[in-house]
Amino acid sequence: MTVPAVPRGLRSLIPGPGPEAIVDDAGRPAAGSAVAAGPPDGAPPIAARTRSMLDGLAAVPVPRAVAEASADVLCALAASAPAELAQVARELAGRLRAAARTA
Repeated sequence: MTVPAVPRGLRSLIPGPGPEAIVDDAGRPAAGSAVAAGPPDGAPPIAARTRSMLDGLAAVPVPRAVAEASADVLCALAASAPAELAQVARELAGRLRAAARTA
């Protein structure tokens, strides 16, 4: 079974201020809130950009139990995420569960 490898850059798609421990892609502490550094005017919605990134990722082999556990974690996170990102998390969880069934 294979699931997408998620790049560190996806962290920039999460809106709202983050904890102080969050670092940028170069490993430096992130400065300011993600809200202030939001997408430029005219950029596609966060969910559309996230789906586009996920659709283009290379698949990597992952044990079935890991895929199922990851899907459970995504569903738990979706319960407290903004609606747009919650929908993407549920879609990714569905992909993981489908991959686990066909493994």
